Amino acid sequence: MPEINLLQNKLNDNTDRWQKSGKAVNVVLVLIIVAEIIGGGAFYMMNKTAQENKLVLDQENLTIKQDLAELQNDLKDATGLQAQTKNIDTLLKNHVVWNAIIQEISDKTYRNSQYMQMTSDTTGRIHIEGMVSSYTDLGKMLLALNTSDKFDSVQLTASSPGTGGAAGILYAVEVKAKQSIFLESAQ
Repeated sequence: MPEINLLQNKLNDNTDRWQKSGKAVNVVLVLIIVAEIIGGGAFYMMNKTAQENKLVLDQENLTIKQDLAELQNDLKDATGLQAQTKNIDTLLKNHVVWNAIIQEISDKTYRNSQYMQMTSDTTGRIHIEGMVSSYTDLGKMLLALNTSDKFDSVQLTASSPGTGGAAGILYAVEVKAKQSIFLESAQ
């Protein structure tokens, strides 16, 4: 008859189980190491790509900065030209044309009169100093200037007989020109 052991063997053989679980642990560890290697490679590639992108962006930033500097130089030039244009426009609007005044004085000058000095300003005041041979010629010269429609007033401010080598009458005249004569265009 066979022997029956009613006492259970309390010792179980766990070696097989330890071997199986050791293999599972090894597989898990290998999978973790492989995952770390793949993750590390992915991070390395992402870092390398990020650095390359950073270099590209730095180059683009440098190019943009250079373009901006050029545009700012162009802006300075354009601002300067704009200011010059504004100044030219202002000058043209306020430009005083002396040709018409000189021509009018020339047209109204008595033939026997001689001008020695003439000064003027943009308010229309013209100071003329000269010489004529007689007081009659001085009167004719004043009358000729008074007949001009370009002058508001003509006043004799001084007259005296010539001295030294000057034979005749020395005079000084103040003429007030109308503002419109300053704005007429030269012809």
